[in-house]
Amino acid sequence: MADDGDRDGLPNVLMEAQSQSLACIASNVSAVSELIEDGRTGLLVMPDDAAALAGKIGELAADPARRKELGRAGAAKVRAEFSFEDGIESLAGRFGIASQLESEAQCVSHSMHR
Repeated sequence: MADDGDRDGLPNVLMEAQSQSLACIASNVSAVSELIEDGRTGLLVMPDDAAALAGKIGELAADPARRKELGRAGAAKVRAEFSFEDGIESLAGRFGIASQLESEAQCVSHSMHR
């Protein structure tokens, strides 16, 4: 969060880190909890709670298996819910052009296999 209170709704750096199976610890601000489910796909701390952040860092530093577990779960969530393809499909459905995109994708696929 910036000094002026501006917040990045869902920081790309968190999605990028999770896509690489890295365990993430973040402040529970803005839309971060849509990506990080505390204790399942990462760890959340309250903003401005340095002691809690230090504690969570210490926990993960001491537990490689937990880091790996959170990293894998985070990567799975990013792939399942935040992929480019899912975003395009969602937008296409909202604009009523899903069948058009599917048809175009099939044409491209067929032309590539000739």
